[in-house]
Amino acid sequence: MKKLLTILLLTAVTLSVSGCGFLREGSLIDLDYVTDLEEAYVQGCMDQVTEALKTQDEQKLKSLFSRRVQKDAENLDAAIKNLLEQVGDSVISWEKLPMGSFSGGHLYYGSQSMMISVWTSIKTDTQEYAVLLQGIYEDTNEPDNEGLIALLIFREHYSDLDASWLDWNEPGLHFPRTMLEESHAEEYVAKRMEQLTEALQEQDRDKVKSLFSIQDLENAKELDASIEELFSLAGTNVISWEILPDGIESWRNYSCVRLTTWVSLKTDTREFVVMLLDFPVNESKPTEQGLRSIHVFSPPYEDINKNYVNLAISGVHISADSERGEEE
Repeated sequence: MKKLLTILLLTAVTLSVSGCGFLREGSLIDLDYVTDLEEAYVQGCMDQVTEALKTQDEQKLKSLFSRRVQKDAENLDAAIKNLLEQVGDSVISWEKLPMGSFSGGHLYYGSQSMMISVWTSIKTDTQEYAVLLQGIYEDTNEPDNEGLIALLIFREHYSDLDASWLDWNEPGLHFPRTMLEESHAEEYVAKRMEQLTEALQEQDRDKVKSLFSIQDLENAKELDASIEELFSLAGTNVISWEILPDGIESWRNYSCVRLTTWVSLKTDTREFVVMLLDFPVNESKPTEQGLRSIHVFSPPYEDINKNYVNLAISGVHISADSERGEEE
């Protein structure tokens, strides 16, 4: 049945027209093309979404999703709780956005499935969110598919959104922090480095391990031994750290933010270049949210070939130059 939902979602963005189906397509700049029935469906959905936010009603919000999505979508309960916490109860209003709506239908041996996708915004007393709503308002063959398929809620202003990278095939509720601005990224890195330097100064293996995601703790090979090696190299007297020039690289998709950060770490006897691979947000795979790896190099930073750093491996990794030290 997940395959059916994927097919329905793809129908909404497919430009082809066949004899057994039809599609009306808007664009991100044109006015929308929807029927009165579809307009009423969107109105009813968004009224209930905003009411659920105002009353902080998890069950009401969950009930808007189709029974199929409630059953199959990963982490729906956690995502709803996160949304209520992030948006709060200070919702003022909602409105449709001039980014285009599109609807599609699929006919199969007399059965009919009708879907709509529409961009809206929700305003609170402090912020405005762009919201992409996708729902099936009629399915004569599978009534369990009727209801919301997906809600994607963004902190960005709708005019700044790039819809080309959205994942259209993932049912459920997604509240991506898609715009991890440089200032916010620096704040996150600062907190992470404070945690790491504290663990180094205290030579506390458990504190270092607590920074890693659950999945990467399982995947890392000989993590305890590599942490002890890091302690031996760095010692207990970390003097300072700083983010290196162009040292923060951010990658994102609809539910995940990845940060690659290069920093200089100074102790009383040595200086290291450290790369942290971190996932501040991973809503589709919460067990992978957190630190994936720490890579330690000898300076200078400019001589490190970043293309040879393996971003797939977990744990602590120390280059041969760092192990030999500065005495050479």
